[in-house]
Amino acid sequence: MTAGGFSTAISAFVGQNYGAGKWDRIREGYRKGLLIVGSIGIFATCLLIFGASPIFRLFIPYDKEALEIGITYLRILGISQFFYDHRDCYPRCF
Repeated sequence: MTAGGFSTAISAFVGQNYGAGKWDRIREGYRKGLLIVGSIGIFATCLLIFGASPIFRLFIPYDKEALEIGITYLRILGISQFFYDHRDCYPRCF
């Protein structure tokens, strides 16, 4: 969700500066936006991989089978989170 918001913001930023012919601002804004999205993606990845058990136990504390499946799901989601953020952000900017 965060990557979608940033991609929309970067898209508007790139479009406005493209129209104004400010190529340096496009490059700088694009890099900074991707740096922010990358940082959030790394944080989310670490949180979902290393914090999967405590996070899932908040919602289902007693069902052992559901815990195992949920923790595995959160870890898989964590691995893909960083890549998803960048995949969501790159194409929407141009």
